[in-house]
Amino acid sequence: MSKIFAAGATPILGSATVSNTSNLIFFTSEIYGANVVISDPDSNNSNIRTISGYAWSQDIGWIEFTANTTPGVFVDYSTGQVSGSAYVMDTGNILDFDNYGSNTVVDPTTGVFTGYVWSQDVGWIHFDSDVYVKDTLAPNNVASVSGYTDDSKVKEITSSDTLVYNHTQPYFEWNTPSDPSTQSHGYQSSGVAGYYVYWGPSSTALPSASGVYQSDNSITVDVTENQTYYLRIQAVDNHGNIYTNVEEDYTFFEYHSDLTNPINVSYIVTPSGNFGNVDDMFFNWPSTPGVTSSDTNGILGWQYSLNDISSWTGSTYSDRFELDYIPFEATDYTHYFTEEKDLAHMLVGNNIIYFRTIDNAGNFSGYVTGGIAYGGLAPRFSEEAVVTVTPNYNTSNEFALSWPEVTVEDGRTVSSYYYMVNTVPPSTYSTLISNSSIYIPVGTNSVSTRKLRNAVKGNNTVYVVAVDDQNGYSPSNYITGTFELDSSLPDPVRNLSLADTSIKSAQLWRASLNWEEPTYKGDGNLSYTILRSKDGTTWEDVGTTTGLSYVDTVDSSGRYYYQVGSSDSTDESQANPTYSSVVSGTIQGRYLEPAELISGVVITGISTRKATVIWVTNRESDTKIAYGTSSNEYFEEEVYNSKQVTNHEITLNNLEPDTIYYFKAKWTDEDGNTGESHEVSFRTNTPPQVYETTVDRVGLDYAMISFEVYGATKAAVVFGENLSYTSIKELNTSPSRSSYSVLLSDLDDGTTYNYKIRLTDIDGYIYESIENNTFTTPPKPEISNVRIQELKEVASPTVLFSWQSNTKTNSIVTFRENKEGATAKDQIDKEYVSGLHEMEISGLNPQTEYIAQVEGVDEYGNRAVSESILFTTATDTRPPKISNIVVEPDLLSRSDQTDKSRSAQFVVSWETDEPATSKVEFGEGGAGLYTSSSKLDQELRTKHLVIVSGLTPSKVYSLKAVSSDSYGNVSEYGPLVSITPKSNDTIFETILGTISNIFKIF
Repeated sequence: MSKIFAAGATPILGSATVSNTSNLIFFTSEIYGANVVISDPDSNNSNIRTISGYAWSQDIGWIEFTANTTPGVFVDYSTGQVSGSAYVMDTGNILDFDNYGSNTVVDPTTGVFTGYVWSQDVGWIHFDSDVYVKDTLAPNNVASVSGYTDDSKVKEITSSDTLVYNHTQPYFEWNTPSDPSTQSHGYQSSGVAGYYVYWGPSSTALPSASGVYQSDNSITVDVTENQTYYLRIQAVDNHGNIYTNVEEDYTFFEYHSDLTNPINVSYIVTPSGNFGNVDDMFFNWPSTPGVTSSDTNGILGWQYSLNDISSWTGSTYSDRFELDYIPFEATDYTHYFTEEKDLAHMLVGNNIIYFRTIDNAGNFSGYVTGGIAYGGLAPRFSEEAVVTVTPNYNTSNEFALSWPEVTVEDGRTVSSYYYMVNTVPPSTYSTLISNSSIYIPVGTNSVSTRKLRNAVKGNNTVYVVAVDDQNGYSPSNYITGTFELDSSLPDPVRNLSLADTSIKSAQLWRASLNWEEPTYKGDGNLSYTILRSKDGTTWEDVGTTTGLSYVDTVDSSGRYYYQVGSSDSTDESQANPTYSSVVSGTIQGRYLEPAELISGVVITGISTRKATVIWVTNRESDTKIAYGTSSNEYFEEEVYNSKQVTNHEITLNNLEPDTIYYFKAKWTDEDGNTGESHEVSFRTNTPPQVYETTVDRVGLDYAMISFEVYGATKAAVVFGENLSYTSIKELNTSPSRSSYSVLLSDLDDGTTYNYKIRLTDIDGYIYESIENNTFTTPPKPEISNVRIQELKEVASPTVLFSWQSNTKTNSIVTFRENKEGATAKDQIDKEYVSGLHEMEISGLNPQTEYIAQVEGVDEYGNRAVSESILFTTATDTRPPKISNIVVEPDLLSRSDQTDKSRSAQFVVSWETDEPATSKVEFGEGGAGLYTSSSKLDQELRTKHLVIVSGLTPSKVYSLKAVSSDSYGNVSEYGPLVSITPKSNDTIFETILGTISNIFKIF
């Protein structure tokens, strides 16, 4: 049985909880420095383990478990029961594991604490699964990793230092390793929690430092570069122990990535003519560096497909890539078709061969094409067919031939048979019909007795092939026969060749013939007769020689045919020379010097991307330009026109704008002599430019873009909500510097658009601006959350309108009574506000239904209107508010009354906050008793004036102002205590008296 208690010190992790306070006691903590461990200090006592060290309590501070002030704390090895006591250093009290009902146990298998211990300071302390003995032994690492092309797990890949792959998201999975538990620490392991996984270019990266932690046993990784990736893994258990080894060998998969397609061959070569047998058909491709296939990680081989790009095949099957291919190893750069594999894809007539390269990672190149013609099944002899030669032996070259007829396809007929002696049938039909002296045509399946050209003394072989009326021919569909010639006449010469040795510039036309002696020489005294023909039919004797060569001078250039007859000294041989096969060639000579330049080199039509070069030579040659951007350093590729002309003109395309180019004009005549001019330079025009771009106006669904351009024939504003620029607006422009405006319409409101200017030059080349610009259409004004609140304690019914706008607008409330004929009113706040709007509408009639609408107009004139809103004002129960009351005492004039009856008056004025009536109540004395009242002024006004007259002078009065609104709400203000003036002159009378005394008027 495994136990939790190791011989060495094992940390106790986690924290216990104080039940009364919910605060924690930490047993191991880097923050507080807690360091409690279980150890075995007495190896002679196998039953007891000791808990030592210091724990930190958030309530009572440091707790000493080490035996010192107390005897210590112990754990029974068998049961896990904890006993003893720990010392609280700040209070002098203890944690008592033996008394008060304390019962703390460490599970001997899992290392988890359970139970309670009594603290004399804070009461019960609870141990649960948050306190446990630390697993100090690292887990084992992953044993092996399986790799797949992707997470479908259909196809497996293997780690290799040589294999390369092209999968962009390979998938890996591995076993769950074990976490050892019995050897070093004696308790059950915490178990593997997860893995540190590193995927990258370093073979030494530490996963726990440079990788990413994950709990899953699998991962899909991204491959983005051509490089070697390493999958390195370290397992980690639930206590954070990480697998390590001295070698730091954590690599489980070495993955060589190749995401680049190989370079294909530049071309394939196909034979001309019609083939009548698939097995005879072939093509080849170049092996020379620069035009053959290449790839950084090596070529696996090639594939071809006939007449489509979906039937790729080859001669060998690859288990790794599950495809057919032509292996690169030991290739001769030629592939022969087979009837078994290719006939099903072959068309009668022209066929297209698609050809591509596959590299060692399984990447494919683009394809090149070539054409090959299949004429259907060519005529075929039966397997037992042979050529019968009659006689089979003869002392003179006199033989007859016969053979069985061939089988042709339905609808076809035999057009001709061909026989040839000691020469195998040529690979192509065109060769077969081009030399009738070697490949001799006959119309039937027999040849009468005759001399057989190319027959030699000894054993000879006759080959016969057939051609149908659609030129169906197969070089492999031949039959043979043999015969023996035991003649005394010499054999024909061997290896006859023709060379043109004319001197073209001197108009001297010569043909040089060379040959080798015949194998059988007769009596050995050989001479040779030279025959010449202009048509291969009519021959003339042009000379004899005993040597092995002959130079024939002719009158004019042209095609000539020659054959050479061998004779020994016998009369028979002299009378019947043994003639060779016919050779032919064009006698035209060669120029030894290039044509002369008879004009200057002229450059015309210079633009941003093009320039045309013109010159004249004294005889026909092709046209080439070697050019580059540095003097005497030219690009590998030359601009070329193969047509032989004297007036040369060629255009350089795809030039860079505003660039100086250096070039030489070159020309090569039909004989390969090349001339060249001196070096010339020119500068291409500057590219089109955008000088200034502005956004003139922006609306909800449009924007006006203005810009100034130079050197362009077309300008376009490309725009969109992201840098993909999904829309375009084009216009034609003048090459001169000009300004233009473009209206972008059908835009979305409240949207930021990216845009840039794209220019096109006169050659049709497009120039993308590298500068991205933006503009934002304003959001369409919207009104929301319209609220109406009727205000209290106001003079007249008043409502507060509030609403939200999504952009800055002014504020308009239009309202009217909800009845026919009612006049609408607008209340406007011109300030532009975004967000919350508020507006008070006052002076409304009480208990009246109104209809209102909220509007907002933004700075661009875009209007937002709310739905119509109905509301009813409440009853008017608030009386008018009286303010600014003034009482002015006064006496009536003597002109109006006698001194004895003279009376006083009060002029009382006040204001109300709403239209109201006017009245003053009054009475004698200051006690606020009102015995009289002025006449009620029923006119509704806000400024009031009432004269209270007929009062006794020098007497105290109490006055009260009274106003009522149209709804009968009465407001009173008083008492106002005032004294009428004494019975003296009025102010006016005093002034008049003074004037009278001065001027003696009265």
